Amino acid sequence: MTNHGSGEILFSIEDLQGGYGDIQILNGVNIKVPEKSIVTIVGPNGAGKSLTLLLEK
Repeated sequence: MTNHGSGEILFSIEDLQGGYGDIQILNGVNIKVPEKSIVTIVGPNGAGKSLTLLLEK
């Protein structure tokens, strides 16, 4: 990842874990988004993209 910003972190997730009922979907997700960055989360259906953002509210 190239950081073109000032180095400040705009958004951070550390060791996120979660799932639905007994099904563990996310295990130790870490995301750091530097200021002035564009980031996407991609993956197949059921990979936990929406759950990542839902749990981080």
